[in-house]
Amino acid sequence: MSTRHRILLLLFFPILISGIAQSCNTIDNQTHIGRGKINSQLSGTHIDSLITLWNSYNRTGQHDLTIQSARPIAIKAMREADSVTAMYAGIFTAQSFLFTENEVDSAKYYADMISRYVKTSGEPSLMINFDNIMGSYYLKTELDYSKALEYYLDGLACAETYGSTQSRIVMLANIVTIFYLRGDGSGIDYAVQAYNAGQENGISEYSKCISLIPMAQMLCLSSKTDEALPYIVEAMRLAHIAEAMTTYTIIHAIYAGICSEQGDTDEAEKHYSTAVRYIDYTDPGTATLVYLEYGNLLSKLTRVQEAIGMYLSGLEISKKSKNMEFRQELLYKTAIMYSKEGDPDTALKYALQYMTYSDSLVQKKEQDFNRLILSNSQIEHDRQMIAKELEKQKSDRMLVNSLFISLVVCIFACSMLILYRKQLKMYRTLVAQHLATHHEESKPRGKDSSSANRKEIFLKSEKLMKTDKLYRQKDLTQEKFASIVGTNRTYLSQAVNEYSGMSFNSWLNMYRITEATTILANPDNDMTLKQLADFLGYNSVSVFHRAFQKGTGMTPASWKKTNQ
Repeated sequence: MSTRHRILLLLFFPILISGIAQSCNTIDNQTHIGRGKINSQLSGTHIDSLITLWNSYNRTGQHDLTIQSARPIAIKAMREADSVTAMYAGIFTAQSFLFTENEVDSAKYYADMISRYVKTSGEPSLMINFDNIMGSYYLKTELDYSKALEYYLDGLACAETYGSTQSRIVMLANIVTIFYLRGDGSGIDYAVQAYNAGQENGISEYSKCISLIPMAQMLCLSSKTDEALPYIVEAMRLAHIAEAMTTYTIIHAIYAGICSEQGDTDEAEKHYSTAVRYIDYTDPGTATLVYLEYGNLLSKLTRVQEAIGMYLSGLEISKKSKNMEFRQELLYKTAIMYSKEGDPDTALKYALQYMTYSDSLVQKKEQDFNRLILSNSQIEHDRQMIAKELEKQKSDRMLVNSLFISLVVCIFACSMLILYRKQLKMYRTLVAQHLATHHEESKPRGKDSSSANRKEIFLKSEKLMKTDKLYRQKDLTQEKFASIVGTNRTYLSQAVNEYSGMSFNSWLNMYRITEATTILANPDNDMTLKQLADFLGYNSVSVFHRAFQKGTGMTPASWKKTNQ
């Protein structure tokens, strides 16, 4: 095998950093693929010069230039059956698209385009990079931990088989990221492996920098910021030596997080500002994380408007890039900030988006992660991970419920304050029925009989809505519903108003609009607006349209476009 064609692997720490590692394995101009051959019409020198150029672009975060240069070469090479050139140009094109807003699907397109060549090429650097791209794609766009881990483990196995220490660092760091996203501190084992690999002879400053960051990541997760600090300081020093601009944002963000945890908010804000200054050089997932954490710091400092600005910047990138990693928390924090700002309508809009997104996120996080842990012999602590995953799945559901309750309490409290000051009656969030139950359970005992009777009426009414979905009935008037409950219009009105804070009609619409948002967010939904309105008990599309826009601040069509 010739030693001419060496590729620098572009690293995707999906929530932290991007960087480069060097593969020492090579490919000939006439490398066998199965029983066929890869033919290259470009000379080896030409390929080498292109790889050098593309690596230079990627190291400095100029991903648009990589795409402009590599994409036409990849397309031309595929057309002319020049498989060697197609593989290299395709890999660089795909990995650069992962760093570009609005183009994440293009990354998968180009990876798929060359996959049949890469998988049979026998070229370790290409196979590792392909696994890296695919793992990062599934993690970023779908939060599919199982699929991402599968690709990362394949890449790690390839790196270990062919003795590529620097590629091992890349894949170990990506595996650590999955553990970090899941809040699982047992990923420290992989972080230690990455760090130890970075201490071997012949490792570049860039790779040493990369090997340090997973340690800081895991130590911060365990609240060991004092131990994490030396790792991130050294990583920053090495990053500047290597001029690795793609790592500046995440390193400064980690540094800022450590400072914030230690109570030095001035220094934390300084590092977050630096992180934002280099944000164009990093990937959308990292950019989203930085805006989220910077917003959290500003919120802590009660700079509400500035915090909202950071959260909205993060949401914009998240939606443009189809990056799902931090969208849930951004929606939640944005709703909370608008509540604090005294804007319950806008808070409700983001609360609705949060709830719709939360439901889909829980489903995605409950994929069969344990299957991979159990089947892969490279994970030494597989038995422990099985138990941890089962517990984690329970914890994920508890976390969503906890955030749900916290959000409701905050928005409800803000709305009540406005009610008191302005003497106006405003509708509550789509989740107000849960708040009412929670609120009543915490009340002291010994209420009078009339209060107890109203509570009984409301709880029975809630059951009819939640379980029997009575709100789907057409012409469901207050009188008709009162008759079903076994009371009269007056008592029903008092009960609903006291325990939900809404009129009967507003309360009824809340259930209808809540289900409407869930149906519209489902990509498999093929109901027309007329069918949906009829299904939810509305007498006409226009009535449904007005009610939906009043409750969400968006038209049904806009909601469907934004949330699917």
